[in-house]
Amino acid sequence: MLRFSAPLLDAIASRDCALQLRRAATSVAQNYAACTVARSHADFVSKLRIALEEADETARWLRMIRDADLSAGQELDAVAAEAAELAAIFGASCATAAKNPAYRHTRK
Repeated sequence: MLRFSAPLLDAIASRDCALQLRRAATSVAQNYAACTVARSHADFVSKLRIALEEADETARWLRMIRDADLSAGQELDAVAAEAAELAAIFGASCATAAKNPAYRHTRK
């Protein structure tokens, strides 16, 4: 995402979207990584939901970039598809975690 957004930083018209996209996309990775050190099941679910929110936000910024004609092409299609897939995966994971509250998430 960082490479994709780099050219968008050069134009005033797309700079704000590029910065927001970078914040959301990098937050997905950081919040997902935080899940691995969750202190409890509730903490795990909370961090996973934040990763879901950030993945969804990333997908929305990419749609905005496309709709505003700030970028187009195969690379945009690829990163947009990846963001949508991650949001779907995190959404399904949140639903599973909510159904399995007895499962313990501990670091080994």
